[in-house]
Amino acid sequence: MGIPVPEIHITDLTTFCTCKRKWDFSSQLRQGRQPSFPPEPLLLGQGVHTALDHGYRNSVDSGHPMLFDFIAAKDRYEQWLRNREANIIKHTGPLWDAEKDMLQEVRTLGLGMLKHYALWSVTVDYRYTLLSTEQLCSIPLPTVEMGNSWSPDLDYVGRFDGIVRNIYNGNFYVLEFKTTKSLTRMSGTFRGMQPTAYVWAAGQHYGVPMRGVLYRCLRKRVPDNPTPLKTAGHFSRAKSQQLTGEWFLYYITAWAKAQGVSLADVLAINEPVVSMLKSKENEFFLEQPIARNDSQIKECIDALIYEGTQMADPRTPAYPLSGIHCGWCAFKEPCDLMSEGMDPQFLLDSEYASRDYWEQDDD
Repeated sequence: MGIPVPEIHITDLTTFCTCKRKWDFSSQLRQGRQPSFPPEPLLLGQGVHTALDHGYRNSVDSGHPMLFDFIAAKDRYEQWLRNREANIIKHTGPLWDAEKDMLQEVRTLGLGMLKHYALWSVTVDYRYTLLSTEQLCSIPLPTVEMGNSWSPDLDYVGRFDGIVRNIYNGNFYVLEFKTTKSLTRMSGTFRGMQPTAYVWAAGQHYGVPMRGVLYRCLRKRVPDNPTPLKTAGHFSRAKSQQLTGEWFLYYITAWAKAQGVSLADVLAINEPVVSMLKSKENEFFLEQPIARNDSQIKECIDALIYEGTQMADPRTPAYPLSGIHCGWCAFKEPCDLMSEGMDPQFLLDSEYASRDYWEQDDD
């Protein structure tokens, strides 16, 4: 059996370029660690991703436009969280009350986001057919001359959330889901190397050119419920409400049924609210196609080769590159110990687990 070829992941490369010490802690090429109790944003993002995958599985090669199955997504999300909670307890022991509260908040928020997504997705899904979900690919990188030697054998490895084809123009896209605290924060992701690497790798894997990456961004928030006014059946049309037309209709349908009144009548008297929501920019979801050209792809491949060569070299030092990112780094505490000249091994063994450990219950 030959020596395994080092695998280069684009998120790993980004971490490598940001801080070598964080990369050494987290990379599968080095220590491959993750916090034993994942931070709330990571836990929520992972859970929503796996739920979205299951919600679309019945659409793969169906011959029809993609259609999100909320029940399948809900069942998967709840099961995934139960599995993750069991693994956390197995690794760290009984949960603190604050940790139990956090898990419940993640459960409630995630299910609310998925329900809202199910309502919104029908307004965009009709444009696409779905070819695959959660597709893993491994593409050999070219070897290039580097000084007096050649770059080592390296594989670019990535996982696509999906591959879709636009029904109207025939273009293929890599589908990528992102959960975010604010949709306005996504510009950095759109400018980064991830979409470039995905376009190149997916084209190599499937043998067809990819037009770009189709990002579906989900804000980590559930909408406000409509505000009732003193006049029976009337609801506020204030633009300050964090609300969408889809959520308003969902809420009003349940409200009319509970009140035993006609939904058509309620919608008629609240037409100004419906019109206001239609005129508002969506604050919860964003679909953004990102295209890449040949020049950008060449630069990305160069980065994968040259940075990947350093990543694969066990002699590459793992020094810290401090900056604004330190404020939310998952490895701040062991990094601080190392900076003080102390050994962080006990903290790493007690507070961090192998990344493979957390992937055991992920399909």
